[in-house]
Amino acid sequence: MSMEQIGGWALATYGQDFLKFTTEIIARKAKDEKEKNEKLQALERRWQDFNWGASAERYKEHMQELYGWIRIIGSTEPTPIGEIFTDVNMLNKPQASRYYDPTQLQQLQNEPERLRDGERKRGLDIVVEDRGHRLYILGKPGAGKTTFLKYLVQQTIAADELNKLPIFVTLREWDARETDILDFITKQFDICNFPDAQPFIEYLLAQGRAIVLFDGLDEVPQEGEQRAKTIQALHDFSKKYRKTQIIITCRVAASDYSFSEFTYVEMADFIPQQVKAYARNWFHENPDTAEKFLQELDQAENKGVLDLGRSPLLLSMICLAYQETLTIPRRRVELYEDALDALLKKWDSSRKIRRDKGYKNLSLGRKKQMFARIAAEYFDNGEIFFKKKEVAQKIEDYMRSLPPDDQQDEPDGEAILETISAQHGILVERAKGLYAFSHLTFQEYYTAKYTADNALHGTLAKLSDHFDAPRWREVFLLT
Repeated sequence: MSMEQIGGWALATYGQDFLKFTTEIIARKAKDEKEKNEKLQALERRWQDFNWGASAERYKEHMQELYGWIRIIGSTEPTPIGEIFTDVNMLNKPQASRYYDPTQLQQLQNEPERLRDGERKRGLDIVVEDRGHRLYILGKPGAGKTTFLKYLVQQTIAADELNKLPIFVTLREWDARETDILDFITKQFDICNFPDAQPFIEYLLAQGRAIVLFDGLDEVPQEGEQRAKTIQALHDFSKKYRKTQIIITCRVAASDYSFSEFTYVEMADFIPQQVKAYARNWFHENPDTAEKFLQELDQAENKGVLDLGRSPLLLSMICLAYQETLTIPRRRVELYEDALDALLKKWDSSRKIRRDKGYKNLSLGRKKQMFARIAAEYFDNGEIFFKKKEVAQKIEDYMRSLPPDDQQDEPDGEAILETISAQHGILVERAKGLYAFSHLTFQEYYTAKYTADNALHGTLAKLSDHFDAPRWREVFLLT
């Protein structure tokens, strides 16, 4: 069976090319005819009974088994990626690298949607372009980075637009301090029963016939210099195999290092057309349900729910909730709480990820209390974007106001802010030095929470002053 018949990776062709290449190397480097014949005979003995077609089939099935599905928070069964994947777009310029002058910042307070603007391009189109040869994909938690890499694996199987052998490395599973990256990759080919896998893999990498997908650099612990060692190993690997296409994914706020030869892009939020496409994929077995869901989602009172739906992770939670009840909850506060809990604790724990704790003494309740104070103070002033130094100072002030058991020695507000952004994605850097809640809905929810929690201090009476203000409508409904 040829590889063309079972997926188009042409692994069998690669194998024959590898043997021809190795034969030429032996012939060129042998000291004499005797040495050449001995080495060629050894090569033939090692590979003569190897079935390239069967090996390719096993590897394809192995990749499909590992990367052909996604697990959605709240769902008991994995979902085939082909049923749910919706084309994603990339921003050519990551948001955190944009600069705005004071006048522009004031305009953004009045027109926040402008921050979603920027040159977008279909993710797969970027991957197959020349600049996709070295690609560093940034994204907020739940933006779909891992899902996109799994989708690329499916594209290599189909060989529609990406005809390369996929190698998928979940970076948190590899410790660069203990194992060489080539050894780690070689073990993934055990399923193929190669007589000697490493020379063949080195050949694939040297000839540019593979695409290596490094997922989740932010998930590598910093302790013991593990992340630093990983970064250095990735640099070395990239330099050694210049013909090989390499893609790295990382959360936005965790990317404080530079891979100079890579093109940086950022996963864009879903636009309304993508929300619709995702919903129709989700409810593909019942198109009528999909259309009813989209009609409800488009109603004015569900504007906040639609805002959350710009995140693939949160949109999946909204669809799952609708699937169970066939209605968007009237008490939207419960939906928002579930979304925030997903970002604060469930998303990482569901994938067994342990992160470095930047504010380890702060309980979940205290975190929510801090977010509520920050949200309310800025919302009361009509601000949805805040300067990094200002919000960092508010974090430090809050930390110092806590009881002694909850306090940290000399809290570093900027470090805590970056940790919040990297681990939870609730506060995110929308432009250089400019932060906001990742969804306006979150700021409105936390403002309502602060108002309700501090009613004895007059917050409800103060809220009534804004009764006729459209900007405060959602806060009223959530309080």
